[in-house]
Amino acid sequence: MKLSVCTIGLRDRKADEAFRVMAQCGYFYADCLAYSPTAHVNRSMNAAQRKAVAALAAKHGVKICSLAGSVGDTIASENLMDRQKAVKEIKDEVDLAVDLGAKLARVSSGGEVLAPILERAVPHFEEAAGYAQSKGVRLVVENHGGSISAFPTQMAALCQAVDSSAFGIIYEPGNLMGIDIDYKAGFELMQKYIYHVHLKDGYAHYFGNDGFAPHRLFCTLFGEGRLDIPWVMEHLKSAGYNDYVSVEYEGCWHPECKLPATEKGLRQAREFMAPWFPLT
Repeated sequence: MKLSVCTIGLRDRKADEAFRVMAQCGYFYADCLAYSPTAHVNRSMNAAQRKAVAALAAKHGVKICSLAGSVGDTIASENLMDRQKAVKEIKDEVDLAVDLGAKLARVSSGGEVLAPILERAVPHFEEAAGYAQSKGVRLVVENHGGSISAFPTQMAALCQAVDSSAFGIIYEPGNLMGIDIDYKAGFELMQKYIYHVHLKDGYAHYFGNDGFAPHRLFCTLFGEGRLDIPWVMEHLKSAGYNDYVSVEYEGCWHPECKLPATEKGLRQAREFMAPWFPLT
C-alpha cells in the first residue's frame, strides 16, 4: 500500500504550496483536487499547464496518483445527448490523468436511484471504462451521501453490472459512518471492487441546514473519532489491497469541525499512520 493525501485539505493553497506542504508533512503521493476550474488540476488546462503542474509536484518529490473530481453526473439521464456528454467528460478526465501521470480518476455514480442507472448508464460506463483501460487508468466512484454510492449493496451491484477491471470504488468508511451506514459490512460487500481508499476520522453528527449534507461526519484528528482505523488497515492488508490510502484532512473544507491548522493535522495523521506506513 502507498499513503497519499487528498489536496481538498489544501484547497486554499496554490498547487506549488500545496505540494510543498504535503512533502513537508511526509506525503509524497497526491490525490489532486480536480472538481472545478479553480482546483489544483482541471480539464481546462492546456498541455503546457498540465506539464507545469506535474513539474511542480515533482519539484517537491510528489507524484500525482489520482484525480479527486467527480465527472459524468448526467450519465443516467433520460436524454441520450446528456449521457454522451457525460462519457465525453469522463474520457477528457482520463486524458488529464494520463497527462499528469495519475492512475485513477473519480467519476459520478450517476444518481440516487439504482434502477435507471442500471438501465441507462451501464453501457456508457462500459464505454468510458474501456477507454480508461486502454489508457492505463481506472475509474472510481467514492462512497458519498447523496447518491447510490452511499449504499454498498447498490455500489457492488453497479460494479458487477459494468464488469470492468477499470471501474471500481473509492472506499470511504468515514463518509459511510457519517450517515450511519455500516462501513465494516460495506467493506465485505465491496471488497473486490475497491481500487482506492479515503481515510478520515470522526463521528456521525446532525448539522442541520448549514449548506452541506445535514447528516454527515463530524471530523476529528486521527484516533480521536469513532472510526476503527486499525480495523480498516488490517482488513485492507488481509484482502491483499496494494493501492493508495489517501488521508483526507478537511480542516479548511469543513471549518465547523474546528480542526487544527492543516499542517498540524496532516502531520498528526502522518504519525498516526506510521504503523502501516513507517516514517523515513
